[in-house]
Amino acid sequence: MNKSIQFSKKLIKEIKEDRVTGLAAEQAYYYLLALFPLLILLLSILPYLNIDIQTALDTIKTFMPAETMEVIEKNIINILSERNGGLLTFGILGTIWSASNGMNAFIHSMNIAYDVEETRNFIKARFISIILTLGLVVAFIVMLGLPVFGKVIIELLQQVIPIPEETQILFSLLRWVIAVVVISLVLAFLYRFAPNKSFPIK
Repeated sequence: MNKSIQFSKKLIKEIKEDRVTGLAAEQAYYYLLALFPLLILLLSILPYLNIDIQTALDTIKTFMPAETMEVIEKNIINILSERNGGLLTFGILGTIWSASNGMNAFIHSMNIAYDVEETRNFIKARFISIILTLGLVVAFIVMLGLPVFGKVIIELLQQVIPIPEETQILFSLLRWVIAVVVISLVLAFLYRFAPNKSFPIK
């Protein structure tokens, strides 16, 4: 009982000293800003995949509130109707820029959590931030793309090569597993390489 009380007191003290809630709010703000360029990036990629617009809309509707869909449906149709290299470029650059700000905040938070100073030079720290950001972007594309557009991807592949029904069922199940595995691996890399701390390999 005493150990539990001591642990609770130490935990509360660390939370206050490390400004956990403030740092969490800072990261949430940056990642929320990165969400919109990421959605633009995902939608601007779809026209290059020759996916049927109505099929894509029906898929999106299953994951989005009806009121929200009514507001943005016309914009989504315009994005899916034609390829837009400028929009794709904006989505890539906007996502990387916004997410990298959040990644810098994450690195700063990890250093505070581990009570270490940032001794890496600017170039190295920025390089790590960009690499982790790209990994995070890829993870979110996989995490959002496979579960949401998994059936659409199967239909697209069927236009090129015949896919047995058993393989379709297996892919429908594995797309969720793959999404979870990818995001778990990226999170593991984040906690391993973001803080300026060496972890012994066991």
